[in-house]
Amino acid sequence: MLVRDLMSPITCVVSVAQTLGSAAQRFSTPDRAALMLNLRREPAGIVTREDLAALAESDPAGWRRRLCARLCPEEVIRLREDDPVQSVLWRYRQETATPLLVCDGTDPVGILYPEDVYRWSHHHDTSPAMPPTLRSREPYPRPDACPEGKVA
Repeated sequence: MLVRDLMSPITCVVSVAQTLGSAAQRFSTPDRAALMLNLRREPAGIVTREDLAALAESDPAGWRRRLCARLCPEEVIRLREDDPVQSVLWRYRQETATPLLVCDGTDPVGILYPEDVYRWSHHHDTSPAMPPTLRSREPYPRPDACPEGKVA
């Protein structure tokens, strides 16, 4: 099984310069996450409904005014459509399971959600003896993807 078989299309896109309140309004009912782009229109991260809910709970009065840039990760992990799902499962067993960006070359084409990977693994033998290699681990480092102080 390949990543392309489980990924979801990107249906919501936000900018690091948008407020979180504005980003929240862009989510439609089926959207679980949005692709966040930096000012050069490159992937800067993925913002989820859960991210927004956690910020709303921690700062009920001010979260809507904060910029999406606050949610930029240190690096954006990009998967390739032809990466094996088992590689992603191994990664999730080693690190926090979060939605991952799927690219065709440098173009974002989808989002892979942990729950879809876990649902697949429940029905398959997914105990890799050794860590599979993800050929596509080409992160965008934070200084290039989301320069601090340069998003407004």
